[in-house]
Amino acid sequence: MKKTITSLLLLLLLSMPLACAQPTDVEPAPDTQMPAAAPDTENPIPRLASPPLVGVSIPGGNPVIFERRDYVMRGQFSFLYVYEDGSILFIEEKGLRMATSQNPGTRTWKTGKLQPQELDNLIQLFTSSGFKKLDEYYKFPGEPIKGGPAGGFRMGDMSFTVSINYGSLSRTVTALGYLTPDGGETYPDMPSPLNKIYVQLRAAARQTNEVAVENIQSSLAWE
Repeated sequence: MKKTITSLLLLLLLSMPLACAQPTDVEPAPDTQMPAAAPDTENPIPRLASPPLVGVSIPGGNPVIFERRDYVMRGQFSFLYVYEDGSILFIEEKGLRMATSQNPGTRTWKTGKLQPQELDNLIQLFTSSGFKKLDEYYKFPGEPIKGGPAGGFRMGDMSFTVSINYGSLSRTVTALGYLTPDGGETYPDMPSPLNKIYVQLRAAARQTNEVAVENIQSSLAWE
C-alpha cells in the first residue's frame, strides 16, 4: 500500500508545470563615437597593485596603450600609460640592481597629455600597421661576436612590452634582447612595426613633466 501511495505522489509531482523565470528588458547601450574598450577579462593592460606616491594624480578614464621597458642588468624599468583622453602617466625606476636601505633606487612619476591628433596618429599606428598579426613573443637570436670566442653571441639588455586595448584590438607583444645602433633611440631589428611604435612612445614619454620622486628598494607590483 505504501509503495502505491509513493508512486502516485511521484507521478503527481512530475506532472506539475515547472516555474520559469520571466525575461527582463535590457536597455541598449548608447551609441558612442569612440569604440568601447574590451571587457576587463580581455584587457591586456596591467593595473597598478602598488598605490601611487602621495600627491601623484592618476589620470581618469581607461588606459588604451601601455608600454614597459625592462633593463634588468642595469636595474632600470619604465612604465608608460596612455589614456583615452590623451593623458600620459610615465614612471621611471633606476638603481634597483643593487638597491639597499642605505643605497636605494629611485622612482620618478611624470605626467603629460597628447593632443587629439597625436593620440589618433598613435592609435592608428597600432590599428593599421599589422600589429594585430604579430606573435605575442619575439627573442633576438643574437649577433656573433667578431673576434670573440667560437659560439659567442651579443644581445641587447632591453625587454620591450607593448599593449593596446582599443575597440576590437586587444593585444600584447613582447620583444627581448634586440640591439640598438644609437644608444636606445631605435631598435630597427625588432619585427615591424614594433620599432615605429617604440619611437612614438618614446616621443610621448618626453612630453611628460616630473611631479614626484621617491626612494625605493623594489619595483612596482602589478595586477
